[in-house]
Amino acid sequence: MVIYFDLCYLVLGVAFTIVVSKLLKRHGSYFLSYIFPKKSEGSQSLMALMDLGFYLINFGYIFIRMAYGQEEFKDAHEMIKVAAGYFGWQCLLVGIVHIFNMILFSAKLPKRKMN
Repeated sequence: MVIYFDLCYLVLGVAFTIVVSKLLKRHGSYFLSYIFPKKSEGSQSLMALMDLGFYLINFGYIFIRMAYGQEEFKDAHEMIKVAAGYFGWQCLLVGIVHIFNMILFSAKLPKRKMN
């Protein structure tokens, strides 16, 4: 039963990573072009590096969980609870990194005058 869990977790984790990465890339490229309006090559390069970092964090987390998270499951309900915990921690980790990046880049936003 553990091998099925690992395979399902791997497939779902990779799918989750790809979907969230596409969303972040779509909306993040607009945000970076707004922050760096005259440096489009630089913002594209930064977006590619952030995308790479996102993949490395997520895949690293997935592989570490698979390597060290060898639980024995009594039933499918317990297996689903463990998987939910794994994905919950993965979402939390990505969310913290995302908020940290947003705080850093918000400091670079052009200052607008209030009317």
